[in-house]
Amino acid sequence: MHPRLKSSLKWTSLPTELCGQIREVFEENFEQAAKSGKIVISGRIYPAELWFQAGYLENGRLLQANFEVSLDFNAKKQNALEQIQVCIDCAASMMLQFFEAEDGLESFPREWQAHNFDGKKLFLQVTTTNTSLESEADRILGELEDGLVKGNDPSDDEQAVISLLGLGDVDEATSDEDIDVGAEARKQSAKPKATKKKPAKH
Repeated sequence: MHPRLKSSLKWTSLPTELCGQIREVFEENFEQAAKSGKIVISGRIYPAELWFQAGYLENGRLLQANFEVSLDFNAKKQNALEQIQVCIDCAASMMLQFFEAEDGLESFPREWQAHNFDGKKLFLQVTTTNTSLESEADRILGELEDGLVKGNDPSDDEQAVISLLGLGDVDEATSDEDIDVGAEARKQSAKPKATKKKPAKH
């Protein structure tokens, strides 16, 4: 997991509950793929960058397809959830393209590449790192990185992150119905299983 900006040295993960809700919505929208593999969601907030990753690991394989999105972020001026939603939508479009393509990841950028998505400048890339194996290796080697927010209790750290981002209580502030997956992907696809969604709340 490598950020786009060289200045992005310290970070904190997106709240666990939020990642879980996003994963559930991806699994619903990509129902067939979820039956034959695992969808992995993660994200990090850096001082000037928001990084989001939606990964797919097919059962029985070690190679994980990771669709990564990065954008410039200022927590004082931008709404975190709105920016995360943009990343979700773009990553879902990439994942849908992957499922429909015959050449696997060949047509995707392997290094950060600027892309205009829904009127916003994003940076996209794909990686093939198996996040579970990477995390286990880091744990064994004692190389797990410190987050942006530190504390004695991980749950306290996460609550501090939620407050820092202005998310409030994640369980109350967001739900599966609040998270929209792949609006652009739905425009491009004729597959019902991949385009199904719940109505977003306004």
